[in-house]
Formats: sequence, structure tokens, C-alpha cells
Amino acid sequence: MPTKLLCVGFSVRATAASASRAGFHPLAVDYFADTDLQAIAAVQQVAGYPTDVVRAAADLPAASFLYTGALENHPEIVQQLQRQRTLLGNDAATTRRVRDPFQLAGVLRAAGYPLPEITRDVDQVPTDGSWLSKNARGSGGSHVRPWYGGTHTFGDHGYFQKRAEGIPCSGVFLAAGGRAMLLGTTRQLIGAAWTSAAGFTYAGSIGPLALQPSDRTAWNQIGSAVASQFHLSGLFGVDAVLQNESLWPLEVNPRYTASVEVLERACGWHSIRLHVDACREARLPAALDDCPPNPLCCGKAILYARRDITIGPCFGQLADRKNREQAWPCVADIPRIDTAIRCGRPICTVLTDGVDLAAVEDRLKSLAAEVESAVYGNRQGVGSGVFSL
Repeated sequence: MPTKLLCVGFSVRATAASASRAGFHPLAVDYFADTDLQAIAAVQQVAGYPTDVVRAAADLPAASFLYTGALENHPEIVQQLQRQRTLLGNDAATTRRVRDPFQLAGVLRAAGYPLPEITRDVDQVPTDGSWLSKNARGSGGSHVRPWYGGTHTFGDHGYFQKRAEGIPCSGVFLAAGGRAMLLGTTRQLIGAAWTSAAGFTYAGSIGPLALQPSDRTAWNQIGSAVASQFHLSGLFGVDAVLQNESLWPLEVNPRYTASVEVLERACGWHSIRLHVDACREARLPAALDDCPPNPLCCGKAILYARRDITIGPCFGQLADRKNREQAWPCVADIPRIDTAIRCGRPICTVLTDGVDLAAVEDRLKSLAAEVESAVYGNRQGVGSGVFSL
């Protein structure tokens, strides 16, 4: 029987799918419990996220665990899970340090790659929108706001960062034994209007990016500094902005990141196998021999609700049609029929590939339009503002 592996997080469908492709039998603790996750994993849904995570995990069979999106912001939950199971990844103490923007800034400054200027002192911050208000325990960009003054609402976890204009991107690394291996980089879709994402909300990734030698050197130096100084283990991501050929790192996500499945689809390697081996054996592979010299360009986009909606059979039929006989899904994170989705919340993810980044983005937009047609082309309850998919 395949080895069981517990995936814990706010949305673990991509992680569980990666685990399944790598030959594991995934178990899942997840907020959404979407239909495609239930098709590949034994799932415990948590309505009270993250407070109910530990209780939900206790109801699943014994297995080592890894965590994904947003749980890095709750190290106390990671610590409680470690009392039940073996952790494959970065522990609570490591997560607290690497997610502290001021500790991270010190490490990267010493490596020659400082973060854009940061402060907690509101009196030092101009109110013209050139700085951003952030939450050190935020994720997905929904907590990021241009600062025009007022009340800073994030308490002890709030800080301000000077805005860095440029191309938002992300690097995915594998860490072990104080070293890091760059697996690939992607361009991030941030607040893309065609996904209905608001502000700085993460809306997807496209890649892998073709790196110039200087870019690769910069990414490797950043990843190595972070891995060695914070003693990271397994998969981790670095979000950054590429500005006039300079790379400005922003934050570290010490776990499986949203762009991993894009690189996995493009390059053909099994990210969860790499992660598990790095964590258990504390060593990196000599090379990724199965990565093709000219990988496909791939992408994903998260689509958000423009209005309050309720999932109906039309959407399920669209997803079934798009995914039929496909090795990789075109539509993923598929909600169950009768699921109510509030305005601004994610509906689903669309995925595709193509000959270049522009072609991938065009195809993602086309898929998004098809989903939107299913969502907003069949209106019900117009007077109440509620729509059926």
C-alpha cells in the first residue's frame, strides 16, 4: 500500500494531488473539502480554521504530516500537530523566525539583497500610497493595503513596507542540511482584474521563467542565505519583485507554495517526493535529471466571485467536460453543489499550458471567461443579488 501522508492547510488540493502523483496516499485537513480533493484523499473539513485543525487531524489515520498555505502563520497549531505526528517540514520555532520580516530583512541585508525598507513606526511612513500596510501573519496578499493614513489594524503583527514597483515573481526552493536548490521561478498574477481578484490578492502563477545567469545567481544567493541562516527543510518559496534587473525579495513561505504545481506540471518532477526525501534524509538530490531542457510553459489562475453565488449543476458539468480524459485538470478546486460563495471569495482554479507565457495567460483568460459564463450567464434570484452556477 502507498505510504500515507497528511496534508494540512487552508486549501490543500494542489498539495494532495502532488502527493498522489508522487505515489503517496494523501490524507487531508482542509477548509474547503472540494470535490476533486475528496476524489483523491480522505478529508476532514474544518469550518473553524485554524482552531479546529488539530482536532480534525486526530480523526485521521497515523501518518507523517506537512503543512501548506496559511498554516505557517499559526506556529502554535504546527507545534500541537507535532505532538501527534512526525512533521516533514519547518517546525514552529523556525517558522516564527523566518516569517518575522525584521529577522528576514537582517539576513537578506547581510547577503546583499535587502528587502524594501520596512518599519513599525507609523510616524515614519508617508501617507501618499508609496508605502504598504502589511500583516506579518497574512497570506495571499489580501492583507496588503496602500497606506494613506488612518488606523493600523494588525496589532503586534502589523508593519509598513516601502512599495517596490516591478514584476511580481516567486522562486521555489528545496532545502536540506543548510543548503538550498532552486527548482524554478514563476511570474505571479496579483490582483488580475480578469480573475476578479482585489488589490494585492494572489490570483495565480505562470512559468517557469527563463532566467539570465545574473538572475539565477541572485535567486540562488537569496535561497542559500535563507536556508542556511534559518535552517530550513524541504520546499519553500521566496516572493520577490523584479525591478529594472534588480531582485527585491519580500517574504519567505516556508512550505509547499501555490506555484509548485505549475513548475511540477512544466518540468515533470515530483515535488512531494523531493520534499519528503529532503526532510527525512537532510540532503539534496544531485540533480533533477527528469526535468526537460525546454519545459512547457504552464499556469494557474484563481477565480474570485464578483457577487454572492451558489454552486449549481451547471458548474459541475463544465468542470467534468473540461477535465475529461486530461492528464492534468483544466478546472480544479471544484466546490460541491449548493456551496454558497460570498463576493470576493475563491470559486475555483483554472490551469493550462502553452508554448510561451503570453499564450498561457491568454488560455487562462479564455478558461476564466468560460467559468464566468457558467456563473453569471445563468442568473437566478437577481433581486437578492444571488447567482447560481
